Amino acid sequence: MCVWDKLDSAQFALSGRSTTLVLAYLLHTILESVDGGDIYVRMFFSLKDLADHNVLLHELDNLEVDPHLVRWIAAFLTNRNQRVRVRAALYPPIQLNGGTPQGTKMAPLLFCILLNRIAYNCISRVKYADDATVVEFIPRVSLLHI
Repeated sequence: MCVWDKLDSAQFALSGRSTTLVLAYLLHTILESVDGGDIYVRMFFSLKDLADHNVLLHELDNLEVDPHLVRWIAAFLTNRNQRVRVRAALYPPIQLNGGTPQGTKMAPLLFCILLNRIAYNCISRVKYADDATVVEFIPRVSLLHI
């Protein structure tokens, strides 16, 4: 069984599951739930710039990815520098301690793997290459008891 087969089915960054599909799914789920008027919706967003490398590497181990490949990915993620240019000003490089390198082919897959088990037990969840959205549906009557 390959890694793709072990990823959460609510992950829309996989082949054939576009941004249009994820937005349509998310909107449909929310509108269907609030249609009766007795539901509030709360949403939580998570961004890939916050990806903890240690958590990602642990998740690769959980998915039983070949240890040689895990070590290669660890080398790819660590000791990376980034600099910022604003017009003519070039700022000194800083070392990154998290996130996935933007603009690489591997970054979306690594983010999918990182978020694989996050919110897995939540019924309404949407994950895409750059972020994850967890939607919580709260009956209005439950707010009266707070």
